[in-house]
Amino acid sequence: MMENTKLQGPVPATFFNLQNLQTVVLKRNQLNGTLVIGPSITNQLQIIDLQNNAISDFNGPETYNYEVVLVGNPVCEETGKTDTYCKPPPLTSLYSTPLKNCPPNPCRSGQILSPTCRCALPYTGTL
Repeated sequence: MMENTKLQGPVPATFFNLQNLQTVVLKRNQLNGTLVIGPSITNQLQIIDLQNNAISDFNGPETYNYEVVLVGNPVCEETGKTDTYCKPPPLTSLYSTPLKNCPPNPCRSGQILSPTCRCALPYTGTL
């Protein structure tokens, strides 16, 4: 999840091949070009939320078992498409993880408290 972080450029199709990838939330950035989702994506993927970027086209499989949200992108706003990916997601979205009531637990440097109350290193990388 990297919302409003000024990421820019196209999203590489190979990004969706990452093992164990479940959630992609890159809302309110400057991602552009055609969103390409190939056939060899991880089967654990649940949602790709790229609301309010500059995605101009979507090239994905005919049918897929995950949610794609492209509301606020030129592919929806300028073309008038009515595909499901151009409709706002429901208020209770698939990618929200309820946080447990974690007791105070200091994590080591660079670690953060996960939704399961364990210290973990956040995944960082370059798109």
